[in-house]
Amino acid sequence: MSHYQAVLFDLDDTLCFSRPSYREVTIHVLADLGYTFPQARWRALWRWSHAFWASSPELKSLKERFADDPEGFWHAWNERKLRFLGIPQNDIPRVLPVLQEAMQTWAEQSESWVPEEVLHTLARLREQGLRLGLVTNRSQSLEPDFLDRIGLAPYFDTVVVAADVGIWKPDPRIFHLTLERLGASPEAAVHVGDNYFADVQGARKAGLTALLFDPHDLFPELPIPRLRRLPHIWEHLDGRA
Repeated sequence: MSHYQAVLFDLDDTLCFSRPSYREVTIHVLADLGYTFPQARWRALWRWSHAFWASSPELKSLKERFADDPEGFWHAWNERKLRFLGIPQNDIPRVLPVLQEAMQTWAEQSESWVPEEVLHTLARLREQGLRLGLVTNRSQSLEPDFLDRIGLAPYFDTVVVAADVGIWKPDPRIFHLTLERLGASPEAAVHVGDNYFADVQGARKAGLTALLFDPHDLFPELPIPRLRRLPHIWEHLDGRA
């Protein structure tokens, strides 16, 4: 085993996934309305959305603008997605309500699940004596039994939710707070997450080694360590596949 003492993980789209995914819902809804796009355009949208959710100035502006109007916030967010894709401006009033309703239904009905290979990987990390921390940018506290329900609770020594501590990735302080709870130094820690802007840039600023979980190959050109599957983490920890 390497010199690492702790491994930090993002939660959503790194360990825990939605069925169906928001990507699948977006693609399906727009296809039903007659809008299809090449893979490169979808990739550009998902990359842009990652940057948006990484505490971007645009996100902060929308949160302030719609502080008392959650529905208005999501309306504005979905409108930006349509514009980014290139939906004609005259079509947006027709398309936006359909997408908005579909995403609301998805938020209420989608199933959270954790792949078996994720649980197996976390168990192996624990067996190797590594301390594990969960760092999520969720804007609301986790339900008390959520991690138990999806099977993640037994594996983590600490869980840090941005909404609970008032700090959001990529702010280095949220990584330092997690490491303080784990009793580990940045130099002896790895962080794994799917958002390049929040997870990789934030972890690096905090002094950690950063691994990008990139199963959809959104960032093929970046000269950074990427994981297409979580078990590939062993290649970066100790050279084992």
